[in-house]
Amino acid sequence: MNKFKDGTVEYYEKIRSYIKPNSLILDYGSGRGSWFYNDDDKKRRNLRDLRHKESTVIGVDVDDAVLTNPTNHENYILTDEWVRENARMFDLISADFVLEHLDDKKKFYSNINTLLKDDGVFCARTPHKYSYVALMNTLIPSLFHHHILKKAQPKRESIDVFKAYYRLNTLQDVDEIFNSYIDESYLFVPEPAYFYTNKFYRKILEFIHIYFPKFFSAQLFIFKTKVNGL
Repeated sequence: MNKFKDGTVEYYEKIRSYIKPNSLILDYGSGRGSWFYNDDDKKRRNLRDLRHKESTVIGVDVDDAVLTNPTNHENYILTDEWVRENARMFDLISADFVLEHLDDKKKFYSNINTLLKDDGVFCARTPHKYSYVALMNTLIPSLFHHHILKKAQPKRESIDVFKAYYRLNTLQDVDEIFNSYIDESYLFVPEPAYFYTNKFYRKILEFIHIYFPKFFSAQLFIFKTKVNGL
């Protein structure tokens, strides 16, 4: 029996608990929808496809690869003008593995707060700042990142690798930015996602996930509800 719960299942089951019929959902930092091409697990694919809830799903990203994303009803390039034009439009915003790539966390908060309706929910999944994933990414020279990722996650393509900053990657960091929001966030330790094809490394990572301090293998699962009038 697996010792760990699948992080994607946990995250998207939680998201679905917030979605009401006919919601307008924003996939912030949607990218090209790599999971659609790379994930062979039927349960995860069905959970991630939020169109199954009779809602409209919009994808937005600074990268024009988003325009080819097949998992959303509509896709757009993220600009200041687009944010202004869509102020208070969305019932739920998800930023799945996006926070670690933010260079300007205050601008990010401003965008989310502008786009989200009153009583809307902001959801995010991201590695903890002091997790081994973040530490390896930070400490290992960028020259070697591609080679290591090929070993750790063979299915991940170079087009889906982006620079990481980890400027909004502790619960305290997120609370400080979203300080007026109702909070239901928590740390979650998922099953090891790296070196999953190598039994030796897999055993080492499982040991870390069980016996090391929680933050060392945890992801942040962020769920924040916007208070009326803010």
